[in-house]
Amino acid sequence: MQKTIISFVAIFVFLSCSYQNNKAENDSFAKQPDAQFAASEYPDRILQSVSEDPSRQINLSWRSSSEVEAGFIEYSVLSSEIKKTPELETEHAFVVPVTFENTTDHYFQARLTGLQPNTSYMMRAGSESHRSEWFTTRTAPETFEPYHFLYFGDMQNDIMEYGSRTFRKAFSSYPDSRFMIHAGDLVLSSGDDNTWGEWFYAGGWSFQQIPSLPVAGNSDHYRMQETPVDKRMLFPQWNGIFQLPNNGPSGLENLSYYVDYPNLRVISLYTNFESAGKDEREIYVDKHTKLTDDLFHNQLRWMETVLAENTQLWTVVVMHHPVFTAREERDNALLQEYFLPLFEKHQVDLVLQGHDHVYARGTNPELGNEPQLPVYVISISGGKMREVNDDYTWISKAVENTQIYSVIHIESNSLKLESFDVTGKLRDSFKIRLTSDPKKILDH
Repeated sequence: MQKTIISFVAIFVFLSCSYQNNKAENDSFAKQPDAQFAASEYPDRILQSVSEDPSRQINLSWRSSSEVEAGFIEYSVLSSEIKKTPELETEHAFVVPVTFENTTDHYFQARLTGLQPNTSYMMRAGSESHRSEWFTTRTAPETFEPYHFLYFGDMQNDIMEYGSRTFRKAFSSYPDSRFMIHAGDLVLSSGDDNTWGEWFYAGGWSFQQIPSLPVAGNSDHYRMQETPVDKRMLFPQWNGIFQLPNNGPSGLENLSYYVDYPNLRVISLYTNFESAGKDEREIYVDKHTKLTDDLFHNQLRWMETVLAENTQLWTVVVMHHPVFTAREERDNALLQEYFLPLFEKHQVDLVLQGHDHVYARGTNPELGNEPQLPVYVISISGGKMREVNDDYTWISKAVENTQIYSVIHIESNSLKLESFDVTGKLRDSFKIRLTSDPKKILDH
């Protein structure tokens, strides 16, 4: 009898341990060992940022360990020959040391200029002792021809586990996209450097070949402390990774900017001001710069100038926080008071957003039937899902609990958005047409 009891206890302990081990493995599916994403002498986290002159300029960044003190890019016009060495040019990079959680890595940034428009280039990045593989990218056309680009909502949570499939489905379906938009919350505010490692793991080589156009969301700021005041600061990795156009408002460098493509102006806005004036939260873009009302209004004046001077046919604004929320009790009065009137006054066509962890699309219900612009879209690409509030009258289309990516097609007389899930199923689409008046009409 005693042996039976002992055997039963042993089996119970074994099964309990097995269960706990399996549970731990399942719960930490996307949490790799720290060494998985540690920097080394080899270049990694290679990424192309959108540039001020996309037809003649390429901005490239990468990471190595702090032992690597110098880096460069080798490049030439694309060649398919292997045995014959192409005539290479070299561009040296400058080092951006990034220290986070007592570890310093070296990020390298290089800017190639004087390139040929609409031309494919081969390049590799690294140092004298360690170089990346050759990869291919293409400059923008100088004059208009039809093209398309990608748009992703928040990745943020479960990036390796779920976010990877959104990126990969989009890239495999539209490999010739001209650039990709990230509408904020790329990573997790409570995460560590491994969160960025997961983001690069998910995006893979496509980050090297397709330029990224990001905006910073609230979760792209890590928590410095929670009490007595919630202090958050922009991840220092942001300014190591991204090398964005230097045409934005003072104080928000590498955060607010604009890019012109043929027939299109894309304006990136920083919107983490919603609680900046409240006593319970302080937000910093670096250790010297805390968000203030002056910074908010400085960006507002800059935005109005950029909109007023715009001569492109289509105008797209990218921002993290929605003008019209799709979730209960998340209305952003600041954006509705200050941003909304400027968007309508200067005839913005499309506003791409994140933050709500749902997919929703619609227009300002107070505008009536004409012209129904701008169109506001909220999207979600990662694994954190929420519910849509059906009481909001601005919403024309909503999708819950579904990872989405969107492709925006720019034609000679139309802008078309199509949104797909990770199975490739079309979940939403609309077109803005330019008529002969000239007048823009929204086709649902």
